[in-house]
Amino acid sequence: MNKLMIAFGAMLLPLVAQAEDLLSLYERAAKTDPVILAAQANRDATRLAEPLAKAALLPNVSLQGDLTYNDRNVKGGTGDEFSSNNLSLNLVQPLFRKDRWVSLDRARDEVKQSEADYRAAEQALMLRVAQAYFGVLSAKENLVFAQAEKKAIARQLEQAKERFEVGLVAITDVHEAQARFDQANANEITARNAVDNAMESLRQIVADASTKLADLKERLPLVPPDPADLDEWSRLAERNNPTLQSARLAAELARKNIELQRAGHYPTLDLVGGISRTRTGATGGTDLDNKSIGLQLALPIYSGGAVVTGTEQAARQFTAAQENLDASRREVVRQVRDAYRAIQTAISRVAALKASVKSALSALDATEAGFEA
Repeated sequence: MNKLMIAFGAMLLPLVAQAEDLLSLYERAAKTDPVILAAQANRDATRLAEPLAKAALLPNVSLQGDLTYNDRNVKGGTGDEFSSNNLSLNLVQPLFRKDRWVSLDRARDEVKQSEADYRAAEQALMLRVAQAYFGVLSAKENLVFAQAEKKAIARQLEQAKERFEVGLVAITDVHEAQARFDQANANEITARNAVDNAMESLRQIVADASTKLADLKERLPLVPPDPADLDEWSRLAERNNPTLQSARLAAELARKNIELQRAGHYPTLDLVGGISRTRTGATGGTDLDNKSIGLQLALPIYSGGAVVTGTEQAARQFTAAQENLDASRREVVRQVRDAYRAIQTAISRVAALKASVKSALSALDATEAGFEA
């Protein structure tokens, strides 16, 4: 995660300092974005699964009391009205509970899975903020281009009208210039709306995001991936990708669920003990104090086939989890390989576009020199 934050921060070096930058937006999004906050709440809630599972293995102590009023009539004899009360303190300490030990193992894996899911949500937030941020910058650049194009076409329209007035061009040239201007005006309206939409996408993540964002500098360093080995990046993703880690843990949880269902065949053994005091107010009644301790064994014999059916169901769910894991692995590897090639292609394309701009400027200089001659 730290390496990812360093890489994320490195993207910010070319940004202008006085405007709102990508890092400040991410830091605020991490505190206010509902998606990441929900992931954090789920992680914190799942962390309690382990102590809950441990609680089922610890002693259970209960205090119970009752007070009873009695009205006793004896045929041919005298009646008696009296009250009785009982107070007992009971202890149950599980000694062997296969299902509860398996549940504890599963709870630990659930905690690990929630941590992986939260890391995945953090990385997704970085990507969402970056995409929204650069989406705004791109939309603003398109608006600047549309405005410049409209200005240039407006000048062409003005020139066409002037030439028509002196008889140098036909009216059709004016109409064509007017059509181009109207289209440029429509393009500007569309580009302005695109800026508003891009800002709304950013504010969906960072509610109070400013419209003034730091632009990229003209000389943006384009560093190729290191190591320059596509297969190595695939291996790194298979080891470290949090989504894939979560899928592995989901498969492990499904496997342990088979153990949990099979545990229904196992006996249970508990240490039980208690202290009780009974008081009877009847004529000739007795007071009784009792202390007891012992072992309680329960051996399941038949449960209507629930254990067998539950085990079979868990086995099939495990098969599904394994297939989902394989699908996740393939998807992660594909995404990594696509991203690697996209970076390499983008670097090459930028270099080619720079060469194209240089050639176009040279052609412009030559054209201007020809007009001057």
